[in-house]
Amino acid sequence: VFLHLYDLHTPYKLTAAQRARYGGGGYDAELRYVDEVLGGFWSFLAKKNLLQKTLVIFLADHGESLGEHGESTHGYFTYQCTLRVPLMIHWPTRPTTFPASVAEPVSLIDVAPTILQFLGVPRPGQFQGRSLMDLLSPKTASAPREIYSESVYAQNHYGCRPLRCIRVGHYKYIETPKREFYDLSHDPGESLNLYARQESLALSYRQRLLDLRARYHPTHQVQSQAVDPALVERLASLGYVAATTSRHSDSESGPDAKDRLSDYAETHRAIALAYSGQLRESVVLLEKVLDRDPDL
Repeated sequence: VFLHLYDLHTPYKLTAAQRARYGGGGYDAELRYVDEVLGGFWSFLAKKNLLQKTLVIFLADHGESLGEHGESTHGYFTYQCTLRVPLMIHWPTRPTTFPASVAEPVSLIDVAPTILQFLGVPRPGQFQGRSLMDLLSPKTASAPREIYSESVYAQNHYGCRPLRCIRVGHYKYIETPKREFYDLSHDPGESLNLYARQESLALSYRQRLLDLRARYHPTHQVQSQAVDPALVERLASLGYVAATTSRHSDSESGPDAKDRLSDYAETHRAIALAYSGQLRESVVLLEKVLDRDPDL
């Protein structure tokens, strides 16, 4: 079973009774609601004696910035506040040699290979992730994994250069016109850009990023298609704003996403106003953004 809880996405839609129960209508209230729902599901599995024979994996597809680095939600930047997510595994038969926790960074594409190895199912050749089972053996030692992340949101919507980053161990490099390099062991909030003072080390990580992308470069271009109006309506009901056209291309040029952050913020404020029925105010904000860039 795949259980997907969507409630932590804006716009938050708790009922009046739920807002009273969970202490408001914002992110924290939604989180308390989701916590209770998941707790009920876990209790059900325990009551039915299913936990002893069920592999349970709890994870998130992304975090939420909640204002960090000027980003209110997620998807625009590639900072740890949206990249670092929970990953917890309940093994139905857990060997005593398995550690309680593993600190090494891994990727979400490693989850599927892990499930297949646990079940004894061969790993498909097109999989790029690696099973996490090797990390659970105290006798296994391997080099730190290369964790790749990207965001093309600012490219698609604001004509910026795409954001691409690589993390190896506690160092993280972000490829952008204003390059960024962080030591996450001392600066988990990514507040101190070390690129200028550790440029040679940062450039070595940049080369690893370029090499990784070269290994997995797409062999064909996907043709863009018009979005089905019914799909647009469904996406809108979930909080997404779908578009029928996109600026996306293979171009690595364009301004730094950090320099278009104010347009992104105003667009999101306009969307929030539209959801609340304040259409005139929403249009005024969007027209201001269009005045600065009529091609949006």
